[in-house]
Amino acid sequence: MLLLSLACSQPVQGLTPLSVVATVPSHGAVDVPGDTAVQIVFSDAVDVDVVRDEQFALDGPGGSVAHTLSVEREFVELRPSELLSEGQHELRIASGVWSEHVGALDAELSVLFTVGGGSQDTSDSGVQ
Repeated sequence: MLLLSLACSQPVQGLTPLSVVATVPSHGAVDVPGDTAVQIVFSDAVDVDVVRDEQFALDGPGGSVAHTLSVEREFVELRPSELLSEGQHELRIASGVWSEHVGALDAELSVLFTVGGGSQDTSDSGVQ
């Protein structure tokens, strides 16, 4: 059993490395609501013990977007601290995100989407 656990700490030859299966919003999406949480689905469970916030960047028209990161198996979510501003946004996923079963994501990934229309306007909520 010890041999098996040592073998799993490295990518297994012949297996496809970790990859991104889907993102929400998808690359090229338009009219994304401003209250959208960005979701990433990987091909295998991500090792939550080695995931770092700096491996996931979200930038908007005004620069870096503050967010909280949550990981559950192969699902990663970036929940912006505020509504996303209108305009183009970029999600960047760094190479090196790790799965103990298939190894690391071997290349950086960039997803572009545009926020506009459909955003909820909370500026006149009546709360002072």
